[in-house]
Amino acid sequence: MARPLMLLSCCLYLGSPALASPVFLADGATLRTGVSSYLVFDVSPGNSRPPVIDHASQEYSRPDGAEGGDPPGFWSHSVTATSHAASGDLFASASATAALSTNRSSDFSFNGAGSVSASWDDNVGSDARAYSLGTNELSWGLVFELESSYDYVLDYVLTCCYSTLTLRQYIEATDSERRIFAVEPVNSIPPMPTLGQISGRLDPGRYSFLAFARANLTDSMTIGPPGVNDTSLEFTMQLTPVPLPTSIWLLGTALAGMAGAKWRRIRSKA
Repeated sequence: MARPLMLLSCCLYLGSPALASPVFLADGATLRTGVSSYLVFDVSPGNSRPPVIDHASQEYSRPDGAEGGDPPGFWSHSVTATSHAASGDLFASASATAALSTNRSSDFSFNGAGSVSASWDDNVGSDARAYSLGTNELSWGLVFELESSYDYVLDYVLTCCYSTLTLRQYIEATDSERRIFAVEPVNSIPPMPTLGQISGRLDPGRYSFLAFARANLTDSMTIGPPGVNDTSLEFTMQLTPVPLPTSIWLLGTALAGMAGAKWRRIRSKA
């Protein structure tokens, strides 16, 4: 009886689809901050004070992981840039920070949280103006490949107004990409977090996930109280293998039964 059982196990194994874990091919992050502070004096024959301008920037790029991706685990990094233009008691200052943490677990899920903020302050006189400008953003891209179908559930919290979560599938036949979803926050004043959940099924193939957030300084003249502009995102995406169809198991069992019956007939004739 041992031999038919062995055939049964073999047929069931051959009849099952590939339920291999997702293969993470690349994992890269970019954090970028840049701010400029301008303290501009009125230009007149009796005013010899020139404009005072200060710039600051910082950038970090995490290279893509090698084939197979980096091992699962937690990663975190942040960058900050600060500029300060001053002349006596007069000043114009700006700062920007981008922070991101990500985690890939061994149970086919990945999650992340990030924030970008930009702030400004100034003290100006009757013959001076202050300007604060800057670019501040973060992005995290993850490329993975599925050998079988997976269900996904994405839980997210996005803060207005410039944050997005996007998933695309690579179509080899046309060398193009098909968008699976693109999640953005709801615009609101004052900014309010957007909470949500989406789910669906992913066919076998290659996919790219991108999380992006931006908070820019575009205030051209910062006369008035100090200000801040910030954006944040938080998400968890769970991938679950699609169960094996019952028909496949029944087919495997039938094949195993036929093989076992044939083996018994051969043995009885021996």
